[in-house]
Amino acid sequence: MSVFCSLAQRLGLEAYPCAYPYHVYVFVYETKASHFYLNPHENADPIFQDELEARLQEMGIAITPASIDKFLRPAPTVELVLRNARNILRNAPHARRHQPTDEGPESEINVDAAEYAALFAIALLSSAWTTRILEPLCRCLQESFPTDVGFIETYILPLVDPESRPARLLRTICVALRNEDGMARKIKRRSSLENRGVLTIRLPSRNHGLDDQHDS
Repeated sequence: MSVFCSLAQRLGLEAYPCAYPYHVYVFVYETKASHFYLNPHENADPIFQDELEARLQEMGIAITPASIDKFLRPAPTVELVLRNARNILRNAPHARRHQPTDEGPESEINVDAAEYAALFAIALLSSAWTTRILEPLCRCLQESFPTDVGFIETYILPLVDPESRPARLLRTICVALRNEDGMARKIKRRSSLENRGVLTIRLPSRNHGLDDQHDS
């Protein structure tokens, strides 16, 4: 939808996505005083506000100036990003259960990365911090994206109350990850007994042109 709006604006149309429930429509200014809506996923037929208002009423949403501003006017970018992030989180469990095992475009989707990006976006853009967001964000950080600890410290921690439970938990995890990263690793030499036979390559002999085996 954003791509459609971008292309429309390049052609001289004022087109913006609006955050209609369950479906995003495009709000198009016909003139400064009039507008209509489009659903580019289906067809190019214009849709008018009274039709969308009737659908809102069928959903049990009263038509008020506030609901019109929320659902039938151009939506802020932040709201659309948060909406997409929530949709990703809602569909991530289903994607994991039905992830194809054979090769193909769908099998290349990294569900963990998509979920982490959605959690990070909500944490960065929303003031509504809940354990529903915090706990999976911490899990993703620990299990799959520990190198992002600097991003969490720089962009997420300053947004929350330092004495709040989310801040304390995030600080604890960040400290643990940094301590783990700073631990001295055991040196593993190729010549050690435990590594013999792990990888063998054949190199030509300098003297006789014969192949010798060397451990690597």
